Amino acid sequence: MRLLSGLLAAFALGLAGPVLAAEPQVGELVEAAVQALRTTCYEARMHFFAQYDAGREHRVRIYHVAPDLYHVRPLEEDEHGVWTEEDHYYLENAEELLLITRRPGGQDIISELPERSFYLNDALTGKFLRDLARYPGTTVRSGKVGTYDIHVLLQTAQPEKPYTITVGLDRSTSFPLYLLVNDSEGVERVYFEMEAIEYRSPQELDPRLFTPPAVGGKYQQRSPRVEQLAPGVILELKEAEGADRASVQIQRSASNVDYSLPPYPTNVPLGYQLEGLHLLDFPISDAAGDVALVYQFELFSPASGDTLSIFLTQTDELDLGSSMPFSTVDGGYVVQRLDGWVVAIFGGLTPEELQLVASGLTDDAIGVENLLEMTKARDLVLEQALNISD
Repeated sequence: MRLLSGLLAAFALGLAGPVLAAEPQVGELVEAAVQALRTTCYEARMHFFAQYDAGREHRVRIYHVAPDLYHVRPLEEDEHGVWTEEDHYYLENAEELLLITRRPGGQDIISELPERSFYLNDALTGKFLRDLARYPGTTVRSGKVGTYDIHVLLQTAQPEKPYTITVGLDRSTSFPLYLLVNDSEGVERVYFEMEAIEYRSPQELDPRLFTPPAVGGKYQQRSPRVEQLAPGVILELKEAEGADRASVQIQRSASNVDYSLPPYPTNVPLGYQLEGLHLLDFPISDAAGDVALVYQFELFSPASGDTLSIFLTQTDELDLGSSMPFSTVDGGYVVQRLDGWVVAIFGGLTPEELQLVASGLTDDAIGVENLLEMTKARDLVLEQALNISD
């Protein structure tokens, strides 16, 4: 069990004071934390479990410009107890994660790693924050991480969520300074802690921090990947020939089928966050393997705990029949046709609000591709880290 001074201080102070949490307050804290996670720029020293290094604990200096620029320098302690920078660092942007190994004379080696990592860490943190609002029983106490006053949010394991979450939020900024996730056996699986942090504006961080060095040495391209989404399903994103929209190629058994990427939701209701995009098999007959591909966009409201789901499928793959009134709306859901798609939206909003979400579905192949990749990578890391299926 991790016995860091910050965690002990948090629980010591928390046990001495009253429990603050009613569910609405948990939602408000989580909503502010999710927003801070998406918008805060900073430089910091951090301990964390690195997914790119098989979950080993690292100590780093990190610079971040929200939402997706990172410069990360690993630190090591010498025999005199002095922390110094190692001979490599990481750069990450919206498209790639680079490992730069420094060599004398500027002959740096630049390697592109298979998956983005630090944005994925933030996405995982957002997922655990949303769990605090989604499931009951979260308590809120006062505490400290180092010199920072924090809200300590704790949620124990539950049958539908077999892991315990402890989060520390900076009381002044709502930014997550501490995260510890233990599996059902009490083993630490996900962890980070900010030793020191200075909040910055984007203009205060040197752009050169996020610029790869000139390629004067060796540049190593990443090796090909096989992306496993589910048993028997392999995803390959590619550009469809003779079409305006990109397509997804799904391999089931020995056959390949191309599917168009769905339209992307641009009218996200106030207070909701676009959380993920999942590929679902929807059976369309009793025949084995006779299924249609259904895309599910998931949006979540931390304040209310409500989940809004947008399901889309192509009409030639799934006929819902005359029992579904495509052109009308009813309480809690809306179903309609849109440019060759069947769209069904469910959530705790009025029909008019759901209709507004439907009207904001527009072509954005890049947005869909990025969300698919992030969701797949996040869920895979979560499953591997906690040995569960999401």
